[in-house]
Amino acid sequence: MNDIEEIRAILYKWDSYLTTKQKHYIHFFSMRNFVIHFTEISNEKFREKIVTTMKAYIEEVEFANRNYKGVQSFELAQKYLTGISEYYKDFAGFRIFLRLKFVVIISLIGDLFLYFFSSLADVSFLPIVSIIFFTYYFYILFTYYKKNRVYGIFY
Repeated sequence: MNDIEEIRAILYKWDSYLTTKQKHYIHFFSMRNFVIHFTEISNEKFREKIVTTMKAYIEEVEFANRNYKGVQSFELAQKYLTGISEYYKDFAGFRIFLRLKFVVIISLIGDLFLYFFSSLADVSFLPIVSIIFFTYYFYILFTYYKKNRVYGIFY
């Protein structure tokens, strides 16, 4: 069995017993999508780097007994997800997936900020931040999500 098949088997095993919350904290769905589309990375040097990074990721997650929260989860993403995602964005057409909760919060904050300044400038208000974020969210949801070509923190 080659390395990527071993990684696939480990992820399949995790999928059978981890809760959805645990999967989000270890960025399981992003890693699963990377494994699904691994064959699309044609450069052998990049493939080796991806496999090495995924092996290190699995070792670290298993060492921590798949128990990550908040800051630890973010650090895990910075250490492993960020590096791998660059190859998949460039060579397999992956896009970052923003959770709906994040889209709503950022849209509200951005539009409230714009509303405040538009009222000071006596200009009509348009919720442009919400329009942009929701357009992006639904575009990714309907074109990439169903094809498992997304990744992201807590996805």
